[in-house]
Amino acid sequence: MKANSLKVVGHTISFFDVNPDEKTTLLFIHGNSMSKQLFQNQLKSKVFCNFRMISFDLIGFGESSHSNQPSEEYNVPYYAELTSYFIKKLNLENVFLIGHSLGGHIAIEFSGRYEDEIKGFIAVATPPLGIPADIPAAFLPNPVANLLFKAALTKDEVIEFSNNVANSIHQDIVVASIDSSHPIVREKIGESIINQNYLDEIAVLNDIEMPYALVLGSKDKLCNQDYFKKYPFNNQWRGKLNIIKRGSHNPFIDQPDEINEVILAFLN
Repeated sequence: MKANSLKVVGHTISFFDVNPDEKTTLLFIHGNSMSKQLFQNQLKSKVFCNFRMISFDLIGFGESSHSNQPSEEYNVPYYAELTSYFIKKLNLENVFLIGHSLGGHIAIEFSGRYEDEIKGFIAVATPPLGIPADIPAAFLPNPVANLLFKAALTKDEVIEFSNNVANSIHQDIVVASIDSSHPIVREKIGESIINQNYLDEIAVLNDIEMPYALVLGSKDKLCNQDYFKKYPFNNQWRGKLNIIKRGSHNPFIDQPDEINEVILAFLN
């Protein structure tokens, strides 16, 4: 699939664009150290033939440009702002955000800041964080969590990272995404969470009126499924967390048929 590129507020954004003539857009936002490549199973699926689908690389990841202001721009609020500019630049209509992990946090942030610009969103593998963030409750005690916010990674650490966010059979594509990341972006995202530089996601989900879905793989090695049970969020689709059976932290590549079915059901 050939990638497009676009200048957005001084940054070069690389993206895939499928079914560009359709009027409703699914905008896929990848996770920490991942890339637009991880949504191939959605972009190529015939079940979404009536939707425009776009996946793009956040700055600092994949084939998009790196920031020369990492402390100011490698954080969830700026990524949400950049997504808003991207939507306007492409004149996208009837937009639904579909975010994975970090991308899910960006989708929640976006809904709290730019609610009128989207129709709804799906957040996958995204425990909503309050302020302060209850990290021990939201995430499982997995040593690989430390790598999510470490700048330079060894080859062995990259493989360990990969095997904890997706099944090992997908190691090549996940490792390629990790390797293409600007190393400092992980560190700066971690700093921004420590500094509470994000909207209170629990408050956002209780306040917004748009429809949204929370989704988690049953085999996720990072997110704590019990954490989601603490919060009966308003307007949550189906009134509960949606579980993808046998899904890892990234069910987009591990269980594509199952998560595509959930996405389609939400849209319908």
